[in-house]
Amino acid sequence: MPIPLTQAFRALAIGASNLGNAGGVWLGRLTVKYGYALDLLPWASATVTAVALAATWLAARMETPSAAHRLH
Repeated sequence: MPIPLTQAFRALAIGASNLGNAGGVWLGRLTVKYGYALDLLPWASATVTAVALAATWLAARMETPSAAHRLH
């Protein structure tokens, strides 16, 4: 019996959240390991968030057809 689509999306969202949490811990550990002050952790987090938002925007932009394609 196939898994309903909403359950599959929910599972993917939970997996992505877990991956994001693990990545944040890894980045924080590297930041502290290489001698940066704890003050830098929020900036590292903000940078990762900005990169993720930019990637999301780019992916959405690539999915949306351009105005030139809509005219043809």
